Amino acid sequence: MLRAFRRAAPDVAADQWQRFFETGRFNKMVSAKEEAHSARLFRAKAIIGSQRMQMLRYQVVGQLESFIENRANDFRDAVMASSIDDGTRHHLLVVNKLHAWFRREPVVMKKTGEEIPDDVRHLARRIMHGVLARHRRPRFRRLNPWIDQRQATLGPADKATHAPLWVGIRGMAFEIGKNGRPKKSQVTIKVPLKSYAFFEERGGTVAKTVQIIERGADHGCPGEIVIGVITDMEEVFAKSQAAYQPLREELTLDLGLATMFATPDGDLLGRAWREQLERHDRRISGLARALQKQGIRPNQSKRYRARVAAFRGFLKTEIGRVLNRLILMKRPAHVVIERLDFTAPGLSRRLNRILARMGHGVIEAKLNDLAERYGITWEEVNPAYSSQTCSNEHCGYVAKNNRKAQADFVCGACGHKIHADVNAARNLESGRSAFDRAARLTKQESLRLTVHRHLERLKTRGWVASDRAAIVSNPNYRNALDRLKAETPLTAADKIQRPSAPDQAAVRPPQDLVADVSAG
Repeated sequence: MLRAFRRAAPDVAADQWQRFFETGRFNKMVSAKEEAHSARLFRAKAIIGSQRMQMLRYQVVGQLESFIENRANDFRDAVMASSIDDGTRHHLLVVNKLHAWFRREPVVMKKTGEEIPDDVRHLARRIMHGVLARHRRPRFRRLNPWIDQRQATLGPADKATHAPLWVGIRGMAFEIGKNGRPKKSQVTIKVPLKSYAFFEERGGTVAKTVQIIERGADHGCPGEIVIGVITDMEEVFAKSQAAYQPLREELTLDLGLATMFATPDGDLLGRAWREQLERHDRRISGLARALQKQGIRPNQSKRYRARVAAFRGFLKTEIGRVLNRLILMKRPAHVVIERLDFTAPGLSRRLNRILARMGHGVIEAKLNDLAERYGITWEEVNPAYSSQTCSNEHCGYVAKNNRKAQADFVCGACGHKIHADVNAARNLESGRSAFDRAARLTKQESLRLTVHRHLERLKTRGWVASDRAAIVSNPNYRNALDRLKAETPLTAADKIQRPSAPDQAAVRPPQDLVADVSAG
């Protein structure tokens, strides 16, 4: 039956892609008449039958919709990084939000009732085609099918004593009929299920849906068949959410290399994070080099697959442990985490590829689990220049050389000293950021707004940094200062000397203090 689902899945996926490009959306509900008129669906239905066909279609559409959601994020990033005008950008973002890249009918703005022009919709289709071309579509060749109560039964044992839980799955057997031709007959396979401690302690109500899972090469036992049992946790999570009492509105987290997570309060959790990554890097990369010298592809080695599986287990366990500890200590209602690509200088390209593929998914899965279990909301924000900007509320100076070392931050303008990861976490806090955290801004726009906010602080507070030369010589400030000079010509009275106070000196604000700062 597993092979039958995998044979039928590509045809079902191809039919859904055709519907997506023709109508702009996937469709879980396909009538028997439509299936009969489609060669792909007729072939797939002949393999697995009508009931299993519906189960397969729901699973395929679910995976395709998840894939498209990720591509919508890529579309949004591409539009925000472009140099198109604001009106066209807004129209493209509306098309993206509605997932109307390939929709045939007109697309109308919800608030104004304005119809989006055809040339903008054509541009949206071209951008989405480019985004899709850069990513491989789901192939479903290794599909692990979901089987619901129409084809599976789950319950306690009737007579057997060696397994408390049994599943009965209606499979497919091919027999030779009386006429000498092969025919399909329905058979029920009874399988005893072995439980484990986490499943029994988790609680919840056992659902009537199971999943047939074939272990991959990275789990150490390739080809092993596992029956996954689903539990309904709605009542359990409702009780835990009611019992959870937040102590703070928001908690911002900075993901670092020396330590895993840093908070604005100065907490550093996962301090051995870097050492553990380097240890796994040595084990995985060293074995990969040895295998390649022998002419063996690493993925063909059981030892290599076991080491990659151990690294995945380390990521899942360590990230879960640290986040559980943070929630227990801080008890936030909302978690803010920076959006990163999960690559680290100093690690091998091989481990960085593995880390980029696994790290984001592990953190996202854990935060989703916390959201279901305790009702804690979370969001990813733009981290651009958060590690280079001073978190002192009276400063905000941004420069690359502010970060003297991996863990040390020393502001070149005000002299503020702080742990680099704690500084970044404070910059991500609500009210400290120089721009809207939810906005999809380019790095250039983020830098421009950060510089603008720093100069505004200098002008409105009547303070100037002791080392004005640091600001004038900073390439990040060159365009902003040139623009201010053009708008406000300097006078001789404005060109005062740099104050000699060790940290900061309060001076009588001239007519335009920002122009005074730009004078050096």
